[in-house]
Amino acid sequence: MSSDIAIRPDQSGFDDAQIAALRALGVENAPVGDLDLFFHQAARLGLDPFAKQIYLIGRNTKVSDWSSGKKVEKWVVKYTIQTGIDGFRVIRSRPHDHAYLGQKEEWCGPDGVWRDVWLADEPPAAAKVSLFIDGYLQPIVGIARYVEYVQTTSGGEPNSMWKKMPAGQLAKCAEALATRKAYPNDLSGVYTDDEMGQADNVSGTTLIASKPGAQRVDQRTGEVQDQPAPPRFDPSTWEDRIADALGDLDDLRRLHKRARDEHAIDQKLSNGETVGKVLEALAARLKAEQDQQPTEEPV
Repeated sequence: MSSDIAIRPDQSGFDDAQIAALRALGVENAPVGDLDLFFHQAARLGLDPFAKQIYLIGRNTKVSDWSSGKKVEKWVVKYTIQTGIDGFRVIRSRPHDHAYLGQKEEWCGPDGVWRDVWLADEPPAAAKVSLFIDGYLQPIVGIARYVEYVQTTSGGEPNSMWKKMPAGQLAKCAEALATRKAYPNDLSGVYTDDEMGQADNVSGTTLIASKPGAQRVDQRTGEVQDQPAPPRFDPSTWEDRIADALGDLDDLRRLHKRARDEHAIDQKLSNGETVGKVLEALAARLKAEQDQQPTEEPV
């Protein structure tokens, strides 16, 4: 399918079939200007949006506006062009005037001492990646702090990937920063999933939904305010939430209620099963295991 709708050399913008495919991939209501910029970046970078090498991600962002002399906070959609770190590496490996020669990764804790390998159980405080580029006397450095990039679950804890591999995840963010510095003509305005994942943290912004949020009237002031739209279903986010709830029957039940509230109960995960079915099966299995556990007889 991707080859049938791939960007052609003679194109100057997405055609109707490609726009329909993009909407099927989740770009629901992107304005024409954002789609044009997305096309330009995808064509310029030589990355295929239909093979999910590059994405256009919209997020609800709260902004302040003045209406009739009153300050009103409302939600607007901001779009970001993203790719994965592999996309950055593909672009970096292409012929350039200043060729990529290699890189060095380092990590440090709160003490600020840089180490070639991170062996501590706790996450590093920062990661540093130095790129060696032909024609530059000094390496080009990118530094990423853990607190600025860690991706969290709804409970505020690091998600499964950042819990398992915090050093590797943070190094990818630092590598993206350094690569963008080294090749700004190619990567200006383009960010990796690892860099932007923290924008989906509960404390930050949320992925856009397919329908706009409702409005409500502030009973105290009479102001009409936009409600944030419910988050667009993202299988990986729900898989992280389910992983965090494993082993606790109450957590599984609360997550099941949340799935209903967010209309995600019938959405499919990457394994093809719906969120509701997976949660119900896990809860039933855990309850059965608890019921089979022997109880201590009174002495």
